[in-house]
Amino acid sequence: MISNKKKWEKHAEIWNKQEYYPIEDKTNDILNWFKKLPRSVVLDEGCGIGQWAISLEKLGFNTVGIDNSSKLLNIAKRNAKKHKAKCKFLEADIRNLPFKNNSFDIVLSAGIIEHVPEIEKCIKEIARVLKKEGYLIIHVPHKISIFTLNKLLQKKG
Repeated sequence: MISNKKKWEKHAEIWNKQEYYPIEDKTNDILNWFKKLPRSVVLDEGCGIGQWAISLEKLGFNTVGIDNSSKLLNIAKRNAKKHKAKCKFLEADIRNLPFKNNSFDIVLSAGIIEHVPEIEKCIKEIARVLKKEGYLIIHVPHKISIFTLNKLLQKKG
């Protein structure tokens, strides 16, 4: 498992206290991109509390969320139940995915791959489980990204 698993278990304690909300922002580039795709099977790597998995399921995708934190997965399952989403959630390591070859039409890795020292191994695993004509979306936060700036503004607000 990822060496900083304890760190993510601590995040679960913090995120458990926050209100969960599905991603519905019409200006969200990733969500808008998904809206253009045919409804298919999506792997959400590092799904955390299930925000992307549930939001994509609400758009009609069949989503599977994985995380190495059982605490985060428990929150994700609770959020899915609350929002009547039928996502699947599994505890798994993105360096050794527990899926057959060519299992997914889309792999979403939003803010996770930068936390793993063996990035090449992660990419090889993604390539293995992603269908030949599939899509890969990797989002990596950056100190001047819209995501980070938005978080800073929310803290000041």
